[in-house]
Amino acid sequence: MRYLATRTEPLGPGSQSRVKILVGICSCDRYSDRRRVVRETWLRNLPFGISALFFSGNAGATDEPGLVSLPVPDTYDQLAGKVHSFYRYALERYNFEYLFKCDDDTYVRPERLCTLPRSGVDFLGSMQIRLGYAQGGAGYLMSRPMVEYFASQPVETTQPEDLFFTQRAIASGMNLASTARLQGYGDQVPEVGNDVVSGHWLGPFEMRRVHAGFTGKHPAPLFKLRAFHDAWSGWVRLYADASFWSQGGSRPNGSWEVADHGQALVLRWNHWPSETLRLHPWGFQGEPLRLEFEKGESLKQWRQISATWRWMPSKMGLR
Repeated sequence: MRYLATRTEPLGPGSQSRVKILVGICSCDRYSDRRRVVRETWLRNLPFGISALFFSGNAGATDEPGLVSLPVPDTYDQLAGKVHSFYRYALERYNFEYLFKCDDDTYVRPERLCTLPRSGVDFLGSMQIRLGYAQGGAGYLMSRPMVEYFASQPVETTQPEDLFFTQRAIASGMNLASTARLQGYGDQVPEVGNDVVSGHWLGPFEMRRVHAGFTGKHPAPLFKLRAFHDAWSGWVRLYADASFWSQGGSRPNGSWEVADHGQALVLRWNHWPSETLRLHPWGFQGEPLRLEFEKGESLKQWRQISATWRWMPSKMGLR
């Protein structure tokens, strides 16, 4: 395979002839909006020792900063081939110890990423490794020898990229490990109060909201509730500015308010009809949505929040 002749300058601190971790962010040619939000959030201040590149297919000419356009199809069924192409490209052009592959709808805390490498571990992925694959959106960290092993063998498959390369990692005989700090299915995202490194399934709204929690431009969630719905599940996070969002597969969001003197929670979805959920000792019940208090949260805490509801949105300039 022939690659583009030029070497794309990676994003990150300048003048790094060798980096500890090269981050490869898988994207598609048409997803420039996703890449823009990533640049505006967690890529803005990469620590020394980390550089990052986006990569897509179709090999079109581009002057977009940090984007490698590879001469491969940009379709989902050819994703394994595109990722393989990037591994070869990276090995030929960059001096790195580890490569972290993630997606363009993944939020990563780079300073936490620095703490992931483990001595003697060549492939570190999400907890789904025990099921035979490391979730690709959560990202997985590979030593350079593991990337060289992947690049040395041809790829002819339409299997999901994460399943394919995890199985190859298992076959390599090198050491694999898993970590709960890489989250791919929306249950957790990086927040000030946890040690999560990556969170997947984030649209522009959610990406900016998570980032704002670290920059101080937006507070941490005021209240977190576990959501159970016929169509999705995840966390609903209530914020003091009267907004909420749910880290589930469909990423629903909108605004919320207290009703009936704290006996009800009103969710005004941005894309769905509003609904009112009634308070119970364990959380809130709607139809068909059920919200349960997080471990450590309590009915007493909700009473305190609902009692101060009137001044919260106005203090944030929204009422």
